[in-house]
Amino acid sequence: MEATAGLAAIALALTGPSGWALAAYAWWTATMIVLAFVDLAVMLLPLRISIASAAGVLILLAAAADWHAWRRAATAAIVLAVLLAILAVAAHGQLGWGDVGFVVPFAAALGWESWWSVYTGVLLGFGSAALFAIARRKMRRLPPGSTLPLGPFLIASAMTVLVWP
Repeated sequence: MEATAGLAAIALALTGPSGWALAAYAWWTATMIVLAFVDLAVMLLPLRISIASAAGVLILLAAAADWHAWRRAATAAIVLAVLLAILAVAAHGQLGWGDVGFVVPFAAALGWESWWSVYTGVLLGFGSAALFAIARRKMRRLPPGSTLPLGPFLIASAMTVLVWP
C-alpha cells in the first residue's frame, strides 16, 4: 500500500497541479488508495473514509481560490452522487451506498480539472470494470450473479485521467 501511495504521489506531483490543489490531490490520493485496498479486501467502501476524503478535497480546493473550478468540482460531486443513488435504488443491491458516497471525492477531484475529466473517468472506470467482468466470466472465474468491487476500477481510471498529459 505504501509503495502504491508513493508512486501515485510522485506521478501527481510531476504531472499535476501545485500549491493547494496539489495538497488536495495528495489527500485525495492517500484516501483513495486506502479505499481501493479496503474494497479489494472486503468489497466495502467505508462511508467515513469517503466523507473524510470529500471534506478534505473540497476544503483544500477551496483554499486554492479558483471559484469557477471549485463550483465545477462541487457540482460534479453532487450530480454523480445523485446519478449513482438512482442507479443504486434501481440496481437492487448490485451497486452499494458505499459506491454512492465514494463518488463524491472521486467526482470532485476530476471536476476540478474539467467536465471532460469527469466523463472520461466515469466511462473509463465503468468500462474497464465491465471488460474485466466479461473476461472473468468467459474464463469461468466469475460465477453468474457475483459482483466485483467497483472502487478500484474508478480510482485507477481517475488516476489515469489526472496524470495523463
